[in-house]
Amino acid sequence: MGFFWQVPGGSLKGKVLRIGHMGYTASLSIMSNAIIALAKALNDVGYRVRVGDAIDAFLSGALP
Repeated sequence: MGFFWQVPGGSLKGKVLRIGHMGYTASLSIMSNAIIALAKALNDVGYRVRVGDAIDAFLSGALP
C-alpha cells in the first residue's frame, strides 16, 4: 500500500495531479504530509506554493 502520483492527459493535461491512496495511507495526517511534501517539491522547481494555503485547500475538500 502507498501513494501513487498520476498526471492525466487529454483535456486535463497540465491542470490536474491525482494522488491515489488506499488503506492506512488514507488517514488525514498521512494525506496532509503528502500535500506538504508536494507543496515543498513544487516550490523547489519554481512554482510559488504556500504550504499553509495548500493544506487549507486540502482540508476544505477533505473534511465533511
